[in-house]
Amino acid sequence: MLCTFVVRRLGRAWVLHTGPPLLNAEIAWKHYLKTLPHFEWYQYVGMAVFALGWIQQYRCHAILVSTLLSHSISSGNIVKLL
Repeated sequence: MLCTFVVRRLGRAWVLHTGPPLLNAEIAWKHYLKTLPHFEWYQYVGMAVFALGWIQQYRCHAILVSTLLSHSISSGNIVKLL
């Protein structure tokens, strides 16, 4: 396997280039970003699963905090959150 690389000095640092130069490269964002109507069906399903999971985790943490607070109040301990 033939591997080409270039070592250059940039100020105090040595820079190793193993491919095409990345300096002054332009990123075509339109190739990487999609608007909402251009998503596929499985991307909508993924967003729905993520949203439902986030809601479920929020509710579980609310239950855990309320349990912790009720237990600490009944035992006379003072709990500082955050």
